[in-house]
Amino acid sequence: MSPEPNPPEPPPADVAPWHAQGLATFTTSLAARGFDLVATCSVADYDRRVPAEFRFADPLARHEPPVRADDVIVLIGASRTIWPAFAAALAREPARRLEAHPFDRWSSEVIATLVADLPPSRVVDLRMVFEGPPHAFAAQHLAEATGLACRGPAALSVHPIFGPWFALRAALVLRGVGAVPASQADPICDRCPTRACLPALEHALGESRRPASPPDHGQVREQWRLWLAVRDACPVGREYRYSENQIRWHYAHDRSALV
Repeated sequence: MSPEPNPPEPPPADVAPWHAQGLATFTTSLAARGFDLVATCSVADYDRRVPAEFRFADPLARHEPPVRADDVIVLIGASRTIWPAFAAALAREPARRLEAHPFDRWSSEVIATLVADLPPSRVVDLRMVFEGPPHAFAAQHLAEATGLACRGPAALSVHPIFGPWFALRAALVLRGVGAVPASQADPICDRCPTRACLPALEHALGESRRPASPPDHGQVREQWRLWLAVRDACPVGREYRYSENQIRWHYAHDRSALV
């Protein structure tokens, strides 16, 4: 009589349950530091929406390790809760106020520190929203692919609760964390009866005297209150509007806001 075959070995303890437990712990750690918006999708679901230069999967395997279509992208963002956390960091380390891009540097350091605590075998790629090629990604398209927010008619991403009052900060690619279901962003702007953002956008473009859509960063900083009015025109999430300091920093890079 032939011997019984050996039963298959169970997966390592950090593999099978990691998606449910590890990702939840990571999300909680992000929220504790002000990054309260996290959403996921597969690389394939995102890549099919964007031109080749913004995709994560690389058929030429120029990234090490190569990003695969079945890897999972974790989109990291934040509502206004991020500003008190950043202000606390400024209070602890006043020298940060002298940096060229203190908010970007602080946010990237916090995220990178938390990612470093994840199992190394899981982490494939990490990209910050302000990075250029070859690390650039289409943040608004990723927000749609994850179901986090839709793209509104005034070139703003709109969350069903926070409206336009949130920001996208980073995209983390993980491997072996299980499949994630395809998501559909709530097309909340399709139900807007007024679309008040469009007249505000037309006014901002007209006053800038450099018609371009979407506007570039130079236009926004020269006449930032016009562009703030576009965001203010959205009726969704007004109770989550940024603080004045956060607004002045994001729109004008006003260093008096770094208090």
